[in-house]
Amino acid sequence: MCIRDRSKGIKNARELRDMEENEIIKKLGIVGKRLQLELKGHRCLPIEKNKKSKKEIQVSRSFGTPITKLEDLTQALATHAIKASEKMRSQNLQSSNIRVFARTSKYSSQNYQRSAHRKLTNATDDTNNILKIVVELSKEIYNPEYKFSKAGVLMQDLTNSEYLQQSVINYKSQKVLKKSTNLMKTIDLLNKRFNNNAITWAITKNPQSWKMNKNFLSRSSTTDIEQIPTIVK
Repeated sequence: MCIRDRSKGIKNARELRDMEENEIIKKLGIVGKRLQLELKGHRCLPIEKNKKSKKEIQVSRSFGTPITKLEDLTQALATHAIKASEKMRSQNLQSSNIRVFARTSKYSSQNYQRSAHRKLTNATDDTNNILKIVVELSKEIYNPEYKFSKAGVLMQDLTNSEYLQQSVINYKSQKVLKKSTNLMKTIDLLNKRFNNNAITWAITKNPQSWKMNKNFLSRSSTTDIEQIPTIVK
């Protein structure tokens, strides 16, 4: 097998197979990465199945009391991010573009809406990774001069989790991904078996001023209304 495009410095299939991960991605992108996997005997998904889906997962909420503090906005967005992450994992999806937004009430004399996003090199469904990004983004959209009435998190540029797992070549990256996947599966399993709050993150503990608008409360006597945002596919 010969490689026609010698401008990339690759003369044959053997060189492509033995090339370092960073080098092949830089020269040939994800297509080259897939070719290398095939040469090493790893089955890859068909190219047409690897296109990023246009679908997004959004979790948002209107607040019963307007938010004026950064810590409250961050906490609310973190809670949304946890729900969005769980939703992605339940559908075997991962996001490479995480977006947050916050706005004032449309009935208020104040008119302010802001969003920020972060593009990722590698898609993820790991709540720990997503929370770190959301915390950073919350600082970008916060403005102490406004009272926020609604905020949300969007998981965009979704890809299939199976494809990401098959695309990881580096052994160290494989170990990290496997550890992350097992941790998230364990957390989801425990929360499903016991309740939604069996295992959670410290940043979402004891929410105060950003309680959900009563118009959206669940009537279920077994539901913790603090943890039920609106989920839109």
